[in-house]
Amino acid sequence: MEEKVEKLRNAIKSNPNLSEEFKCNVGTLTDLIVTIFPDYNYSYMEGILSSLKLVNDDNTESYSSYNRDTNTLSFNTGRIFEDRIDMQHLFLNEILKASTTTSVGYEGFKEAATESISSLINADDSMKKLNPQEHLLMSIFSEIVDPSIIVAAYMNGSVVDVIAYLDTMDISKQEFDKFASSLETLHSGEKGNTSFADAEVQMIDMYKKVIKKQLENGALSVADVNSKFDKFVEMLIFNRSELISLYPHHDFSNMYGFENVGKSLGEAIMSFENQEEVLDVPVHSK
Repeated sequence: MEEKVEKLRNAIKSNPNLSEEFKCNVGTLTDLIVTIFPDYNYSYMEGILSSLKLVNDDNTESYSSYNRDTNTLSFNTGRIFEDRIDMQHLFLNEILKASTTTSVGYEGFKEAATESISSLINADDSMKKLNPQEHLLMSIFSEIVDPSIIVAAYMNGSVVDVIAYLDTMDISKQEFDKFASSLETLHSGEKGNTSFADAEVQMIDMYKKVIKKQLENGALSVADVNSKFDKFVEMLIFNRSELISLYPHHDFSNMYGFENVGKSLGEAIMSFENQEEVLDVPVHSK
């Protein structure tokens, strides 16, 4: 681990495009990345950090934008200051994304995983959080797939292991692809869509299969089903008001379909009751 930390520090020090103060800040972040995730290859990150250029561009549509061809990271400082964005968290997001590849068709999944992983390393202290919806959904998904598998898939640039694990839970690639498609629609910023609620419904269906499989193979006892399922339910969002209370500086007026979340949860509970695997979990309609 020490060798990886030192190589990243040296790459940062050798970059003529960064100020000494910024190099110190970046070095602190890379130290944390390697400390928390020591088992991965950071040679590609070294290459990026050795020549990365930073520019201010208030014409950038989002807070930031990375150009892989020129290894240039642009910041819309006007928007960043207006929304009081945590610059360190934003930079970490961009470096993680730039330093990892993406399986074709899973860009939305990568965006959601980026936010969750970067939040483990450096919590988002922005007034207006960067990707709150994606972070919430990935947190729920980590109840379906072990977080270590998600992190490995992200760092290695392939969702193969995620799909393989889901297969052991009798969850098909097609089901995962539908979930990934919902994340992609959410990430695209398309107005008036149901992608957040759709992703929740898809995860309820997946989680139901996880519980069933764990009961079958003895990994979970009937006595523990209620507490496990209740933890999952508490993570779900059942209406826009909940999102607004969590993130008051965001506009969620274009989000729909939340009525399907409660309906899907009710159907999941009934399916267990019909199998005499009774769940004493209330159907929420907050």
